[in-house]
Amino acid sequence: MKKLIFALMFILACSFTANAQFQSVQSGKWYWASTWSTDPNATAIPHAGDDVTVKHDINIDGSGECNNLTVEAGGRIHNGTLNVNGNLVNSGVINGRDEWNGMRLNLKGDLQNYGIYDSDTYFESSTTQYIAAPDTLRLGKCYVDNTSAIIVFTEPTILADSWIFLKGAQMMINDTLKIINTSLDGGIINGGNNNTLLSIGSQNHIGWQGAVSFGPQYTELKNLVLAGNTYIYGSGEIGNAYAMGIGENVVNNGFLSYPWLNGGGTSSIHILKDFVNNGRIADNQDKLYLIFDSGNFTNNGRLENSSLIFRGTHTFTNTADSLWLNEIIGADSSTIINMDGDFIFAETITIDLQGGVMNLTPESKFLATFEWHNIFKRGTLNANNSSLKFPSIGIDASINNNARIEYLSFGYNSYLQGDFEILNKGTLISFSNSWPRVVIDGDLTNRGNIRNHYSSGELYLDITGNIVHDGAQWSNAETKLNGTQDQTVSIPNDSSWTGKLVLDAMLTGTNYQWQKDGVDINGENSQLLTFSSGISTVNYGVYQCIVDGNSSRQIVIGSAALPSLEITDVVITNLNATETKVDWKTTVPAKGFIFYAENDTSSGYPLEAMESTGYLTEHSLTLENLTTGSTYYFVIDQMDNDNNWLRTSPFSFVAGDTTTAVNSFEKVPVNFSLSQNYPNPFNPSTTINYSIPQVIASGAKQSDASVKLIIYDLLGGEVATLVNEKQLPGRYSVTFDAAGLSSGIYFYRLTAGKFLETKKMILLK
Repeated sequence: MKKLIFALMFILACSFTANAQFQSVQSGKWYWASTWSTDPNATAIPHAGDDVTVKHDINIDGSGECNNLTVEAGGRIHNGTLNVNGNLVNSGVINGRDEWNGMRLNLKGDLQNYGIYDSDTYFESSTTQYIAAPDTLRLGKCYVDNTSAIIVFTEPTILADSWIFLKGAQMMINDTLKIINTSLDGGIINGGNNNTLLSIGSQNHIGWQGAVSFGPQYTELKNLVLAGNTYIYGSGEIGNAYAMGIGENVVNNGFLSYPWLNGGGTSSIHILKDFVNNGRIADNQDKLYLIFDSGNFTNNGRLENSSLIFRGTHTFTNTADSLWLNEIIGADSSTIINMDGDFIFAETITIDLQGGVMNLTPESKFLATFEWHNIFKRGTLNANNSSLKFPSIGIDASINNNARIEYLSFGYNSYLQGDFEILNKGTLISFSNSWPRVVIDGDLTNRGNIRNHYSSGELYLDITGNIVHDGAQWSNAETKLNGTQDQTVSIPNDSSWTGKLVLDAMLTGTNYQWQKDGVDINGENSQLLTFSSGISTVNYGVYQCIVDGNSSRQIVIGSAALPSLEITDVVITNLNATETKVDWKTTVPAKGFIFYAENDTSSGYPLEAMESTGYLTEHSLTLENLTTGSTYYFVIDQMDNDNNWLRTSPFSFVAGDTTTAVNSFEKVPVNFSLSQNYPNPFNPSTTINYSIPQVIASGAKQSDASVKLIIYDLLGGEVATLVNEKQLPGRYSVTFDAAGLSSGIYFYRLTAGKFLETKKMILLK
């Protein structure tokens, strides 16, 4: 019994020492005792440990303090400073903006607002404080002083007319947070699970450049979907005052900009993780930079800001039709920017990699729509068979890996490595008022125009590989052939070449003598042989320089036809019971498909496998998910750079069987044909291709059914018989070795049934 009495006394004592419960009984000032009634109804003023309920109009008029605070629907507090050590539930009015001195509320607990809240607020907990505010909340000047604090918005909230300065703390959004005329600054703004930060109107700021007197931290966004119109501040490095950072899982679906400060200022967003833009990012009179410290960038929206600055290795993925950027900058020589997609720049742009590398997606577009005032400089552009339209290539710039040129002008000396093709309507040109010398370390195919600037500026080319000129114009100031091996200049259609052509013997010595087709050229006794007015058919031949008795490399100038598109060397390999690999080659670079069907082709070839790489001469595709034991039929479909199309006859294989090989397959031709030998002129061997579409019918004599390919000299004498036999339909290739013959003109004739055709060839030794 004693123990029970003592227990009851202890509980009763504890109840007497619990927080006093205060409620207002009339309107008045906080420090008036007559304002309050307590339980057990003692007259007093609330202190730090007391819970308070406000039902009337309470004028703090100085400072006050309590533990938990409840403001009911008819209650109002205003004018002064109130310290709330516990939680705050407001269904009435907390308002200091219409007072001369305003109001400041210092809160250590959680906030629930269902009424009108319009007061400067300090969140003072060192842990987590929760805000539940389903209506508009005005926190005024809001400070979170402890860097370990977390402010959590637990439900959809409208935050208006506030400046929330986190000072290194974290603000979390568990749902949608709408901000109106509000600044968020100085800490981490975390959406938790890609929740939405919606900016309404045009006066919302993230980061604030006037915060230095408050010891600011940089502002960082995480796990957020940004919507609406937001101004971005911040101009420093991450870790310093004013800087603005974007962390993990941030997507912009709205409009990010830098406010117009009338001072020509700049602001920077530091990208710390992957960042996706589905909306719009733009300057607003002043400049906005995106600085990529880490992470990749995906742009599906509209970019109109001044600069993208990359540090380290990044992937820039673009799906937008056009970009309105002023600059893409690499921080230093360690910068690598992998450009994924097409990049079409709609205004003048400078790309300065400062020694870094930019890699283009194979067969993509990298185009500047303006003809002038664009520049790529101080870096390497790996074109990867992409189309380029980018005036101009500037200081210390190089282009590698097979560029397909729509338009390219050179303002400075440049270095291009790899094979290059100028497209049908493309142009290679010098920039206005410049005289660049461009080294092309590879082959150059011109199907368009190579020339000087319209009114000023001359273009000089040094080429180490072979040339094909099948375009409209080649009229630049000078083209110099200075390869270390034999070089060819092929002009298949005798296209006009009016620019200066210089042949370099690439040997040094005392005595020089240039020869054409083995005959000395009078007066050409220097290391260089110059065609000052270009070249025409009269200049076709084989050129060589004798230097102190030693022969230089050979340079062949002529109209040799290019190889036609053929498919050869088809190999079928069953990798396992359900996968089969098909390998083949093409005579010229091509790309395309394999179309295939299972068991029968009465409905065509409904299945397909597509080549994912660019134009190649060696091809491989793997057919997957096959039915073991089924017979599959397929055809190979190819197209070259000139849109020449070719499809093979069907092949077949049984899935899962042992390896099947088919060698040197060629498409069955439709007509007889005899191709121009290649190369031509030649020394000492050349290749002749011809086509037989059908078996030659037998006549009275067996010889009438034979296919004949015979070589004749200029007088009609038979020199060699290359073919004399009955042949199945197909495409054939024969090599003619003229090592024992002298230089001159020869003829070759193909006869097959009623078909007869003769062509001329030139042997130059």
